[in-house]
Amino acid sequence: MSGEGTGKVGPRAQASQTEQPKQLSQTEEPKQIDVTPDLWPFTSQFATSRAALEKVLSIRRQVFPEPIVPDDVYEACWYKNNYTMKVVLDPEGAAVGYWSLIPITRESFDRFIAGKCAHRDMLENHCVPWDHTDRTALFVYIVGVVVPGSISHAYRTMLDLFSFSRTLLGLATVWGICGYPHTKEGDVHFKRQGFNDHKQKAPGEKDYPIYSVQGNDAACLCRRLGAYAHGDTFLDKRPEWNPEDYAHFVGLFPSD
Repeated sequence: MSGEGTGKVGPRAQASQTEQPKQLSQTEEPKQIDVTPDLWPFTSQFATSRAALEKVLSIRRQVFPEPIVPDDVYEACWYKNNYTMKVVLDPEGAAVGYWSLIPITRESFDRFIAGKCAHRDMLENHCVPWDHTDRTALFVYIVGVVVPGSISHAYRTMLDLFSFSRTLLGLATVWGICGYPHTKEGDVHFKRQGFNDHKQKAPGEKDYPIYSVQGNDAACLCRRLGAYAHGDTFLDKRPEWNPEDYAHFVGLFPSD
């Protein structure tokens, strides 16, 4: 929902929603989405191999002919933590989109929401491995959701991110989520989900403000989005997480 491509999809999938901001609440549900029928099952897995990373970079180039940061910045982030970019695949195994978020420290979170860190800086210098995070107070930076194809593919990719939030909440106490959009669609997503507008921009950003959600509100958001993605409405539309990839990710959070 943030950074490069939050809510960013291809021309056929763009929307012009202007919904007013809503207050975050434990009972509020995200707006229902009409996903057009598609082949099933779609799957998803983190881009842990070099070949998978190339799929991410290829999708990014399709959507952003002039990206905000060059490929080597994404690569630097990936070398630090290759469980930060998750690809959604169609039934034939073709990548149709990806989303990305990175774990960061509390100090990095505070610097970002204070307007002291640019997008490039967050990727190059503030990403940490999942097993180096504080499971009692986890902070993440949303890099973006990028989909070059149909609106159906865009919503499947968003559902996969929402579903991931539920998994993450089961592994750690999510205590802070931050980011900023680069599109009007991304700005709408942040407002709709109840993020706080910090009324200031990241260094180099011209159009959209920094957003964050903290404390119990962060856990509430993860819980609400996870429940939404796992509801009956999207039972046959939510991508299936590759079992081996899922097991490996969960293994990064050893039980006490």
